[in-house]
Amino acid sequence: MADPKKTILVIDDEPDLVNILREELEGRYSIITATNGKEGVIAARKSSPDLIISDINMPELDGLTMLNELRSGGFKNPIIFITGYSSTEKIRAAWQLGAFDFLEKPVNFTLLHDSITIALEFGVGFNTNRNDQFKTTRTASGEKIESVTLNIESQLLELCKAKAAAQKISLGEFIEKQLKASVN
Repeated sequence: MADPKKTILVIDDEPDLVNILREELEGRYSIITATNGKEGVIAARKSSPDLIISDINMPELDGLTMLNELRSGGFKNPIIFITGYSSTEKIRAAWQLGAFDFLEKPVNFTLLHDSITIALEFGVGFNTNRNDQFKTTRTASGEKIESVTLNIESQLLELCKAKAAAQKISLGEFIEKQLKASVN
């Protein structure tokens, strides 16, 4: 029996983008849509999607408030934000609440597919404690620069080791298997 399709909830107040994302993702995934954060919270609670793709800046309920409501209610599945504009403060707040990834509009579908694949494979509860991972520095002219300091490579390595152990194969065999699957 084939695995059931994973469900993705797409939330954006731009109907054209929602339709484009639906068309791009529909063959591989079951797609649910909402036009703002308030509808998104209702849809997520009703359908418990495997992944959410959302804008940050929306009417009714913005992406950050939506993310906070969902996390407070126990929703642990990954959330990818796609945004045309957002401040460092908003990105930092979303990151600290456990957002999985941020992609810029216009959407690069290769990056989106890669992010979805990784999020669905490793994303449940992935790296949700991020309070100490922002670093603020200043340039010689005094300009403030904020950067995220993550150790994603080591986390992914640990996840791959665990998956390999569960399959009773070596890490090298697991990686080779994953690479072959991604090519096909």
